[in-house]
Amino acid sequence: MIAARKSEALANYWYYNSNIRGVVYAGLSRDIRKELAYVINGRFLRKDIKKDKITDREMEIIRMTAQGMLPKSIARIENCSVKTVYTHRRNAEAKLYSKLYKLVQ
Repeated sequence: MIAARKSEALANYWYYNSNIRGVVYAGLSRDIRKELAYVINGRFLRKDIKKDKITDREMEIIRMTAQGMLPKSIARIENCSVKTVYTHRRNAEAKLYSKLYKLVQ
């Protein structure tokens, strides 16, 4: 609670000082100030740690990709569309901060 107040105070401080430098944020809502507080505190990369965890399905698709399986084959095995396979791969790549083909090689 105290940290949240300090973050909001820091966001307000930055908001007012940035106007002096020519950065205009007119009509900042409470939600925008809260997001700005996250940025100022260095938490802008990932607020929700749960989103960084690779799901079981993403892990299974990574495993099959590493075995050299094609997305069409993976989709047939996982009983989903090829587009879903690509979506899971893209999400896993984002969470790993790398491309899967680089990890597989």
